Amino acid sequence: MHWFVKFILAPILIFQGKSVRKNTLRLPEASGQRKGIQGSGETNIRILIIGDSASAGVGIDRQANALSGQILICFGQGYKIEWELFPALPCPLKSYLGRCAGHLNRALRNWLKDQADSELLEFNLP
Repeated sequence: MHWFVKFILAPILIFQGKSVRKNTLRLPEASGQRKGIQGSGETNIRILIIGDSASAGVGIDRQANALSGQILICFGQGYKIEWELFPALPCPLKSYLGRCAGHLNRALRNWLKDQADSELLEFNLP
């Protein structure tokens, strides 16, 4: 998005962000760790889980039952996994960030081309 458009939209995004924050029902995030190390395998894997309320486990009782916990279960104990959960911002800022996500993913893909031990895993969930 061009910097001028961002500048013009800034007051609207700020107003909408404050309105959403003020009026939206806040549900608690799942209890449990938001980062850690799991497993004892020879292969080291680092995972950064970035997302919204689904990744933060809103509406779930424990992180082990949320997205982060389920990803870790899929890997099992055969790997040494260093992981961290990083929830994104609420709507309408989420929409703005969503438009920027394509640019961020392209930049990340380009950077990863030179990283022999790294890979971008994308999940296209409904």
